[in-house]
Amino acid sequence: MHNLEINAKEKIIMALTELFKTIETSKSFRQTCHLITQAVNSSAVYDAVAIYAWLLEQGYKAENIAFAGDSAGGGIELATMIKCKDDGLPMPAVCAAFSPCTDMTLSGESHKTRAKADPCIPKGSE
Repeated sequence: MHNLEINAKEKIIMALTELFKTIETSKSFRQTCHLITQAVNSSAVYDAVAIYAWLLEQGYKAENIAFAGDSAGGGIELATMIKCKDDGLPMPAVCAAFSPCTDMTLSGESHKTRAKADPCIPKGSE
């Protein structure tokens, strides 16, 4: 099941990449981040901000840039948006977060009360 989930996510990401290429520009830039378990502290966020700043320096306009991510990647992109705002960078045109992981401590009430309804939590661990 996990392999199917990864393949489905990859297909969604590739479809979005192709869609974004046709909307405004003929170019697409895709960065795959480290797995959240491999990232030390906020390195993925700092990497994403650096990549975004580089794109802006290359002449890409913020209104032609989209951020998209799912799960941990969705959380990273939301944190990246906050860091960009704090750094005074212009916001991208689109931010699409698919089931973003925003509570890295897993301490929120819904982690307990919604465990049985969450398809991402393995059966028997709730």
